[in-house]
Amino acid sequence: MAHIVNIYADGAISNRELASRALHNELGMDAGMGYTLHPGPIDDSVLTLQDHHRSTDIWNGQDFEPLTCRRCDGHFWRLDAVAPRVQQMMLKAGFYGVYKAGRIRLDHALITALVERWRPETHTFHLPVGEATVTLQDISVLWGLPVDGEPITGIDTNRSMDEWQDICNELLGFRPPPEDFDRGRLKIRCLQERFKTLPDGASEDTVQFYARAYILQLLGGQLLSDMSNNKVKLMYLPLLRDLEAAGRLSWGSAVLACLYRALCRAAKPETSDICGPLVLLQIWAWERVPFIRPGRLAPRQQPPPDITAGEHPLPASPTNYDWVHHHRQFVDMWLDRSARVISAPPVDCPMDQSDPYMIWSRRITRLLIGNPATRPNNGYQGVGGAKEAMVKPFDLATTLYFHT
Repeated sequence: MAHIVNIYADGAISNRELASRALHNELGMDAGMGYTLHPGPIDDSVLTLQDHHRSTDIWNGQDFEPLTCRRCDGHFWRLDAVAPRVQQMMLKAGFYGVYKAGRIRLDHALITALVERWRPETHTFHLPVGEATVTLQDISVLWGLPVDGEPITGIDTNRSMDEWQDICNELLGFRPPPEDFDRGRLKIRCLQERFKTLPDGASEDTVQFYARAYILQLLGGQLLSDMSNNKVKLMYLPLLRDLEAAGRLSWGSAVLACLYRALCRAAKPETSDICGPLVLLQIWAWERVPFIRPGRLAPRQQPPPDITAGEHPLPASPTNYDWVHHHRQFVDMWLDRSARVISAPPVDCPMDQSDPYMIWSRRITRLLIGNPATRPNNGYQGVGGAKEAMVKPFDLATTLYFHT
């Protein structure tokens, strides 16, 4: 009990007094003035950006629509099954797992709810049970993207349109028309119209053209998408020149960084849409919070056949800018990643509320998102927020009182 006392008070006090103080802190009680519900954090030393977080505006009565989730991969998933020879190339490059997972419809409301719990200060979701986040291991397991390799970086070269057309001709087998370029980006529609079904008897070069085009569609439409909703950055194309070498790059870390950046941007109250690898985020939520996972109303479409016999496990910026030099500190940290692996025994059940971490977490986190006092007077009125508001402080007080 000593560690709880030290957190809430300078000297030793009784369990009953400790519970009373905790209850007052949670509710924001003020003698003679009733109480004002306190959503947290009580200690603002961690969540320093709370004033500019969308959860503050929600608490103050702002009515937000669900975020618009931007992606541009629908046409790719409507194609006939990718030819086995192309699948083999995608496997070499590390993207076969994404293809094998198939198309998943996004739940905009779920993505929005996760954004409301995302904290840019810690790059974690702050949940009633503690913190959680998407990791490199999640990306490796859920999508099979390679994570242990060289970082996706380099010099953002200011190439002319003619130079980009030459690169496309070399690596994709055709020169896109000028109207399909937007500086260093290419309209995904251009790839969709040209690369549909691999011709019979295609040469090895043609197979690689198709593999690169499909990977570019996945990168621009889902994995590393931007707000354009219809373009892909051509800076990724030279990285696919040697597909086997591409498979040794850490695409998983690039996707994770893209997701973190998208969540940080979307957590700002003025933001109305979000891009990036949102399918990954949704799959992660289904795996980590199983009770929100939807049931399947119809049998899943037969997944693409394995490409080899037997079981096969899933394995507008400044121009001419040297991002390796700019991010040298972080590149060096990544190259030394084997010395930075943290291991700990897994926690297979909810952490006890009297655990020092949970006591600390309740003080520094945002306990409530919706404010029961600002519910609308018409339309559907959920009572979940009100119940949560009533239970939380008394649950905390009970925990402190009985855990001696």
